[in-house]
Amino acid sequence: SQIYAVLPRLVEGGYATARRVEQSSRPDKLVYRITAKGEETFRAWLEEPVEERPDARSTFLLKIFFGRHMSREALVAHLERKREGATSYLAEYREIEERIRDEESSYFGYVTLRWGIAQAEAWIHWADEILRELEQRP
Repeated sequence: SQIYAVLPRLVEGGYATARRVEQSSRPDKLVYRITAKGEETFRAWLEEPVEERPDARSTFLLKIFFGRHMSREALVAHLERKREGATSYLAEYREIEERIRDEESSYFGYVTLRWGIAQAEAWIHWADEILRELEQRP
């Protein structure tokens, strides 16, 4: 929904154009197209180095950090929910992978998808490990 607020500003800045398309059974719509200036600016942004912090904040991990202050049941429930969520994402990613793996035009989408797969697998592995350890702790 945020994009609809930004599109008129992109047109004003010369990064995109807009044209109204009449529709018979629906309200008219605006169709936007990127301009040469927009393409140039987009490419420059893409090629800028990314400075992300590896310590992204996570409410889930904060709660795990303070795990000794909650009941074992609540802690296990947090871990199981995280594992279930990662398992669900992994299944979704695997379905997408089947569709795009061998398509040359989808190579960079596939590369990005592989990050999601690796991350989901890591969460599952980590949660399984911690849940096993918790079973053995007094």
